[in-house]
Amino acid sequence: MTRVSIIIPVYNGAATLAAAIDSALAQDFAGGFELIVVNDGSTDTTAEVIEGYRGRVQVVNRANGGLSAARNSGAAIANGEYLAFLDADDLWTVDKLSATIAALDDRPEVVLVYSDAVQVDELGREISPALVAPELARAPSMSDLLERWWPILPSTAVVRRRIFDQVGGFFAPMRSYEDMDFWLRAREVGEFEYLPRALAIYRVTPAAERMVKYEQSYELFVQRVSDRYGSAVRPLIRAIRHAHATALGARGLIAIRRGDLAAARRSFIRALRYEPGNLRNGLRLLRSFLPLPLARALSRHGGVK
Repeated sequence: MTRVSIIIPVYNGAATLAAAIDSALAQDFAGGFELIVVNDGSTDTTAEVIEGYRGRVQVVNRANGGLSAARNSGAAIANGEYLAFLDADDLWTVDKLSATIAALDDRPEVVLVYSDAVQVDELGREISPALVAPELARAPSMSDLLERWWPILPSTAVVRRRIFDQVGGFFAPMRSYEDMDFWLRAREVGEFEYLPRALAIYRVTPAAERMVKYEQSYELFVQRVSDRYGSAVRPLIRAIRHAHATALGARGLIAIRRGDLAAARRSFIRALRYEPGNLRNGLRLLRSFLPLPLARALSRHGGVK
């Protein structure tokens, strides 16, 4: 009997995929699980890595469509009572499934369980033993999710299959913010539970780079949640806009330091589109029109504040 379906979506993840698969296969969970790897149109050697696990994993090959569509493709062939998601550049501890499934079995009213995670850099070196700040170390209410980003990562979450189907899975057209969109819809249906243990190892992308990637579905996400939740979601949108402005401001400062004033200017202009009244980024934009030595000197003293 398959109790849990593990779904790993991957796009050009040959460098990290084997470690992710190994961490899933090493689970001490005795209830029975299947592992589904969704190759989302990779053009690197991802297919060769997957071939090395022939007979131990199920494989879905599809044209590139993004994380939402890839996870949904895995769920479409899943047989488990629970769906557990693992990104191809993350890892699980051996007790990830046993801990989360026990929590779901103990509390039938809970629709989703998630945990804390160790943060590591792109080389696998530990940055922090935790992701979740003390003040956020609890399961969120619906109002919490509408007010700010909540530290729930797909690689830390397990959801009941019936709930996944009920809310329609991940929103396929969305290539970023797909997880936040899904958490909101799942929380409408029932409670979450937070386990204050690091059951995943999360590979962190630098904030400036991560937020630029998130821009691709920003407008779609804002329109979608505004239509669904109205004025109640305004605090969350403000928080997201601020995160984008902060990341783009930092990206602009980095560009100044490497001597690319044109790139810096573009970053500051984009930052001001998110927060037009942000005086700091406004001053940084003006700085980008100065001679490079002066702009660098001011950036060094004005810094990343």
